[in-house]
Amino acid sequence: MLPVQAWRLNQHIPNTSSFLTLRCYKPQLRSCLTMPRFAPIRVPCAAISVVFATSSLLAAAPSQNNTASQPSSHEQDQTPFPSPAHPFRLEATAGAGFGSTTLSSGETINAYGPGLGLHAGYTFEIGVAIALQYQHFFGTTSSYPIPLVALIEHRTGASFASVDLGFEFTPSHAIFRPHVGLGIAGLRKSIECSPVDGSFSALARDVCHDYHASHGSWSKAIAPGLLMGLGFDRYYGFVDLQYLIPDDAEAFIVTGGFGLTL
Repeated sequence: MLPVQAWRLNQHIPNTSSFLTLRCYKPQLRSCLTMPRFAPIRVPCAAISVVFATSSLLAAAPSQNNTASQPSSHEQDQTPFPSPAHPFRLEATAGAGFGSTTLSSGETINAYGPGLGLHAGYTFEIGVAIALQYQHFFGTTSSYPIPLVALIEHRTGASFASVDLGFEFTPSHAIFRPHVGLGIAGLRKSIECSPVDGSFSALARDVCHDYHASHGSWSKAIAPGLLMGLGFDRYYGFVDLQYLIPDDAEAFIVTGGFGLTL
């Protein structure tokens, strides 16, 4: 009988020593698988190699899929703007309001002028935004000199405090927030008279006695607007356009500012 080389397959398939033995006959270049209680089955050695190679690939496939499904460190470091983990908004603004009012002298001037503002709010996951807002406008001054007697100055100013309701859109790193402010607006008017030193000082005191006055009023107001900006990480810059509608002195307000998400 021809020499026989036999080895077990438990190097590739565990626990096969009890039921599977591979015998290869070199002269005939063929092999057979012998299993207990079954007749010998002749299988080419090349086919067995294919089976082992396929098994190895299938065993490695899950680990490769798991690796591919895990995001890279670069993707993990990228934080969307604004992050859902930071729903609070804190904003500081600077700008100007443009709305006319009539003075006691009959002149019409801008009642608002340059202004500053603060905005503190919360944005829900669905995009609804609610905030408290306060804007203060320093107004304008109109002067009327009385030669050699006095200088009369009319001063104005305004304020707006509101609850702001809006809806926030954040495509990519942009931010859009249509909103409306519901609150109260205050309008201030004052007259100051400064006597001029000279021979008419007595007359100046009499004139200025009638020109010292101040007046302030508050009324319900509504202010629709649109905020547009760009952000990165937790910070963003924006421009806000509003139209303030109180009982007196309607105004178009343009502000710019910076915001922080918390």
